[in-house]
Amino acid sequence: MARTRSEASWVELYQKALFEDDSSALHARVEAAQQAIQQRARELWHADGAGKQIDYRERHELETALYFLKLLRRFGAQPNATH
Repeated sequence: MARTRSEASWVELYQKALFEDDSSALHARVEAAQQAIQQRARELWHADGAGKQIDYRERHELETALYFLKLLRRFGAQPNATH
């Protein structure tokens, strides 16, 4: 199944956040991904209310992505521990 433009957008931003290796850019990447995910969730919410068929798999993917972004924000912002 082909991805819609909105779906492709949040997925791309999410992947960029996951693989960001510059700790100074991580916060901005996570924030951009979260905003795109939240926008896509609103689109799906309105589609459901308008009686359009929606993809429940994508809803689950959005929830999962937000969960991992929260973890990334929490642990990615931690300074490297020295032993």
